[in-house]
Amino acid sequence: FVVRGPNGVGKSSLFRTMTGLWPASPSPAISAVEEKQPELTVPESLFVVPQDCYFPNRTSLRAQITYPLSGEKISEDAAATLLCEVGLEDIVGRYSMEEIADWSNVLSGGQKQRLSWARLFFHSPKFALLDEATSAISIDYVNRLFHIAKAKGITLFTISHSAEVDRHHQRALDLKKGGQYSISKI
Repeated sequence: FVVRGPNGVGKSSLFRTMTGLWPASPSPAISAVEEKQPELTVPESLFVVPQDCYFPNRTSLRAQITYPLSGEKISEDAAATLLCEVGLEDIVGRYSMEEIADWSNVLSGGQKQRLSWARLFFHSPKFALLDEATSAISIDYVNRLFHIAKAKGITLFTISHSAEVDRHHQRALDLKKGGQYSISKI
């Protein structure tokens, strides 16, 4: 599915609800004991790639790929291969996999988004929620990333404003103001 609609209509809110970040419906009868924040547990079969991903400070390039797991979960060769697969050959040539840097400031917007896709491919979930996860990536790499995800068997639910991204999906959920929506084949 691709999720489409104007700004402010609730596309990202839908994803936050799907992942449990937001409750599906607040209850006015919640007791003081129940108001305690629940622990968020996203199943391993689901992975979320937001438009602006989190990059922990003081971690290696290899650990950026495996986040939130330890960088030791992937070999240096496998990490380099994943980075090349998402079009980050220049990063592989410039930095070692053990290089520690402020990656959120070192990488460009498109490089950060492609690194986020490398994370997705490393974790290889059954489902992924992509919240404009290609907005800073050139169209040739967008097509490449969607083809790789499909080849890996990852089912994608994507928020997008791009016809090029739409074509990688079979159905569209179009959200409209006032809680209206429609579902259509693409």
